[in-house]
Amino acid sequence: NYTIGEVLQEGWIQTKPLGNYTVTMKSRSIFSRKDFGNFKIPIFVPGQIHGIKFNDINGNGIRDDGENGLDGWNITLYGPINASTSTNSLGEYWFVNLTNGTYVVSEILQQGWIQTIPKNGTFTINVINATNSTGNDFGNFKLGRVSGFKFNDTNKNGLWDVNETTLSVWNITL
Repeated sequence: NYTIGEVLQEGWIQTKPLGNYTVTMKSRSIFSRKDFGNFKIPIFVPGQIHGIKFNDINGNGIRDDGENGLDGWNITLYGPINASTSTNSLGEYWFVNLTNGTYVVSEILQQGWIQTIPKNGTFTINVINATNSTGNDFGNFKLGRVSGFKFNDTNKNGLWDVNETTLSVWNITL
């Protein structure tokens, strides 16, 4: 009786047979198709996630010409690796050296801004060996402000003159 096996080399997995072959040798025995299959384990290449944080001036959820990146915004990453980073002067952010897994990327909103893209507020990205996920862009629209005074225009000239006083408890609509 003989056992036929192989000595695996580093970085390989045996796929055939599952174990070894056993043969019983007799006079004039011939054994064929005692094949060995192997699979090379791929070298892991870390993944990365990239995007741009931009000022969506018209609030349409699309980065149009002239809508520049926003510097200094915090972007967070949750998943097998948790991290945060800040956008650069062009609004770009990167997460690099990521292991395989599912990641959620989100932004920390700043006061006075509304997020216009992505619609659900976050990106969910599956990183698999060497994934380079780009286009994970965040758009924000800066809220405006309207202010003014209600005054008693005693001389009806349409100007707020020095001697004219403010009026309170008036409803102003927008």
